[in-house]
Amino acid sequence: MAMLAVVAVGVAEVLVVRAVAPPDRPVVGGAVLGGCLLAFAVAAVVWCVRCRPGRGGGRRGPPLPGDEGLFSAEALSGFPAERIRPLLRGPDAPDLNRLRTAWVLATQGYDRAWIAHHLELTPETAGVLVEAARERAGQAGPAR
Repeated sequence: MAMLAVVAVGVAEVLVVRAVAPPDRPVVGGAVLGGCLLAFAVAAVVWCVRCRPGRGGGRRGPPLPGDEGLFSAEALSGFPAERIRPLLRGPDAPDLNRLRTAWVLATQGYDRAWIAHHLELTPETAGVLVEAARERAGQAGPAR
């Protein structure tokens, strides 16, 4: 994109300078070059403002948790806190938000291996969540 802009500016400058009388060529060439530099500066400022974190069209982070946390109470219904508690003892125990995320994914049908891999959980912890989600789905009855 930058190379295309350089070529376009070069061609425009050559055409403008050729169309002007020889004594005025340095002045016109300087004016064209100044205009190009000004256009480049404006484009650079706009690009920097748009890419600055938390501004304009830059990337947005994950949504901030509301009053009830990352997930609604309905999404977390049936969360097997008592079954997971023994697996959470130790220095590398996952945080509660990661476990809640794993629970929501398990209720959506993701398997133990996928959850363990993507959320960096032990297979045992992911397995407990997946089994509890299957039990919950079996108790829910047929969908309408």
